[in-house]
Amino acid sequence: MTEATAKIGQLMMEDLVSMHMEFRRLHGPEDSSFPWWTKNLDGEQVPSVLKNIVFGENGDDLGSWMRLYSLDDVKSCMKKVQDVKFSEEVCYNGTLIIKALSSGLDIGACNWLINGPNGSLSYVSDSIFVSHHSKNYDFHGLKGTDVMIYSGFSCPQTAEMTENDCISTISDKNDESLAASLLDNEESLGELEKLAFVCSCAAESADAGGSTLITITRVGIVLQLLELLSNSLESSSLKVPIFVISSVAEELLAYANTIPEWLCEQRQEKLISGEPSFGHLKFIKDKKIHLFPAIHSPNLIFRMLLSLIC
Repeated sequence: MTEATAKIGQLMMEDLVSMHMEFRRLHGPEDSSFPWWTKNLDGEQVPSVLKNIVFGENGDDLGSWMRLYSLDDVKSCMKKVQDVKFSEEVCYNGTLIIKALSSGLDIGACNWLINGPNGSLSYVSDSIFVSHHSKNYDFHGLKGTDVMIYSGFSCPQTAEMTENDCISTISDKNDESLAASLLDNEESLGELEKLAFVCSCAAESADAGGSTLITITRVGIVLQLLELLSNSLESSSLKVPIFVISSVAEELLAYANTIPEWLCEQRQEKLISGEPSFGHLKFIKDKKIHLFPAIHSPNLIFRMLLSLIC
């Protein structure tokens, strides 16, 4: 995997372990075999589908469930990982040359180019052509391979492309016009519009005294939302503090500004001009975004009480 993916993945796993440890410390004995909520799943009122998910079709009494990994497990796992830098070529087993190319999906996400003595192979994972935070999809780097393993694209435009379209397009001589059509800025703008809509809904909810739950699977989206939410609240009359609660928040947010090779051109230009690539650093410095390692941090409770008083 790429160096950026390995680092971010390790931080995410460590954060999950930290949250789990805090939960068990506050809500149950540490030596408890299974979570307390599993004791209430034998009742008749519990849907059979949920029972099957938890116990399995054979009713193994949670026998197939495993304990969450520990910090030592995470460290042991990461020692076995050989990571590669952006566009770095590494030799495997003295035969294969492996190279990671940006997939555009997220920071560190990549497609793989593998060259061997008998031919070349490219593996195209989940990708998007244009991103507003990560490096754009590297189309040119995958050209000319003997075999392409195609996994999919996170792009609405590709839903209209058939298999024959893809094959004929890749072999088209007019590669420059093809690349220009794929790297259309409309996709990036569409993503921004969705994020802006989420921010406006969150601001309206906060103004009405409500809450907003946003499920996010990609770190890059979190970074963009922090930036957009901060800008949205700053331009409005709302005085709502933003609390980022995570044992790895400080390290993760700082790390995002140290890997310009994985960022889009606009954010690279910001770094060159002396600005942070993501706006959260400015808002943290201005005390508009507050970082806390755990939800029961004394400083967080004080900040929340202070916000209620104000």
